[in-house]
Amino acid sequence: MKKKTETKEIDIENLLESFFKDLDKKDNIYNVLHEAIFNVFDVCSLIIYTLDSNFDFIPSYFYPVDRKSFYENTLKYFVDKEIFPYSLENYKTIPYEIPPELRFSKNCMTCILCPLKDKNINIGMMCIYLEMKSEKVPVEFLNIISLLSKIFSKELNLRQLSEKNNFKFNQISSDSYKDYFYNNINDGVIVLNQLLEILDINKTISKLLSYPKNKILNKPFRDIVFEEDLDVYDKIKHIILKKQNRQNLEIRFIDSNNEIKSVNLSWNVHIHTNGETRILLIVQDLTEIRCLIESMEKARLKIEDQNLSLEEKVVERTTMLEEKIQESIEMNKRLIESQSLALIGKMAASVTHEIRNPLNVIRGLAEVALTKKVPMTKIKSYMNIIINQIDRLSNLLKQILDFVKPALLKLEEENLSEFIKIFIETYKEGYLQFFKKNITLSFIILEKIPSIKFDKEKIQQILFNLIKNSIDAIEDTGEITLRVFNENKYVVLEVKDNGMGMTEEVCKKAFDTFYTTKDSQGTGLGLFIVKSIMDKHGGKIKIVSKPHEGTSIFLKFLK
Repeated sequence: MKKKTETKEIDIENLLESFFKDLDKKDNIYNVLHEAIFNVFDVCSLIIYTLDSNFDFIPSYFYPVDRKSFYENTLKYFVDKEIFPYSLENYKTIPYEIPPELRFSKNCMTCILCPLKDKNINIGMMCIYLEMKSEKVPVEFLNIISLLSKIFSKELNLRQLSEKNNFKFNQISSDSYKDYFYNNINDGVIVLNQLLEILDINKTISKLLSYPKNKILNKPFRDIVFEEDLDVYDKIKHIILKKQNRQNLEIRFIDSNNEIKSVNLSWNVHIHTNGETRILLIVQDLTEIRCLIESMEKARLKIEDQNLSLEEKVVERTTMLEEKIQESIEMNKRLIESQSLALIGKMAASVTHEIRNPLNVIRGLAEVALTKKVPMTKIKSYMNIIINQIDRLSNLLKQILDFVKPALLKLEEENLSEFIKIFIETYKEGYLQFFKKNITLSFIILEKIPSIKFDKEKIQQILFNLIKNSIDAIEDTGEITLRVFNENKYVVLEVKDNGMGMTEEVCKKAFDTFYTTKDSQGTGLGLFIVKSIMDKHGGKIKIVSKPHEGTSIFLKFLK
């Protein structure tokens, strides 16, 4: 099975150092580039196109060789689509997805187009084929490939120029020599005599070192070498004195502004027609590449420092959070205790009124019945009032128990409409008559509804609370209407009255514990308990009300 394309862990510094050395030692620089790329990524194919004299792309290197027809087809596609020209003109390394019909295998989906360009000279194009989608290609890989291509392009350009012109000083005239250096060579050129003094430079060197030509001629070559690289200078001197040629030796120059310039040197030693020795130095500016390498290294070190700092901060932050959490737990305990005490105080104050009033009524009626001669009909009326007050106390006790220790739900699948219908009939017969008001209680079934699960006892408790609130809101005469209907995923029960209504502020506070507008006639637990029951059912409750326009309370049960 073919190995999946993946990024390898790579030391950029070592990679580039090895790349420079191999370019210096080996004749086939295409193989050197191939090895460097394959050290970074597992790729399925590689081709290097160069531009011929007609500026046509020709394949100078391809791997594997048996895919020649594939390379020809993709070349035509990239040229026809003007992808090659765009990449060259904009000097961009682009991952481009290959159309399915042009792929030599279904997995070879992406081609990375990397222009080969030395300064402003277009040399060719490198194509790297990968078994992954173009958007998945790591940015780090593109950066490394771009860096390798810049170094390779300089070396390739230098070798092409060397082969083409052969640099034979004794075969060209002084005028043609000048014309060649000033107009045709993009790299820097320095001509030395046998004493290693500077005889001539081209414009590129003048610009690189920020020296006008007349200020640098006849100076020792040693004067422009950075002092920390004088050992490299001695090595160069030793090789030149032995009249040996050399390619690719890195050294640093110092310019007129005392700025360091990293360069790559190659040279040829020639005997001039007059018998004097001339050394031709070809200088490639590596400052940009070195700055890029240093920036990448600094970025790597910075990331390592940040990761280390981040780890320390995470540990520190985790410890701090653990301490804060523990503090929060302790504070919550104290808060709950204080809130519980405050709640007990509120409940005691609220319940005291609710208990005292019915007891006073019961005691008063009992004393009247015992101490005075009261007709039997009157005593019967007193007994009904006493029973009503006892029911009031019983309901209060139930509310307190529900608040202190809410009971678990006993869910049963029932039809809510049928349940409410029976409840209304019972309520009319057993309870409504005691309120001494002219109130009409009605129930409307708007549509057929599905059966749902609910706790019958708890829903009955809700209805008692809501109807009692509606009765309290109606002064003498009024209507209370219950409706059941479907609304999307809910079965909705509406309890509506035409009583005094509520303000927006009262509606917002209606579900708060111990909040009441009935002065000493309410505990403020009724609607709080109603909402708690609806929450346990997974339902919702909503109040719609305006002063003097009545109130509607909507209870929504999930189907």
